[in-house]
Amino acid sequence: MLLHSIHPGADIETIANHTGFPIRYINLQRTPPPTQAEMAALQHIDPGDLRNIEFRSL
Repeated sequence: MLLHSIHPGADIETIANHTGFPIRYINLQRTPPPTQAEMAALQHIDPGDLRNIEFRSL
């Protein structure tokens, strides 16, 4: 897998430790944060914040 960007707060070591296969990266960038409109849309379709359940243990 070729990694193009990582989310704010993430690092290569953590990503590699949670991936079952080797990752490669060239000119790695940070993923831009979501806009206010994107966050509002997420809150509208997922008011219980279920999208974050799997990441609470990290």
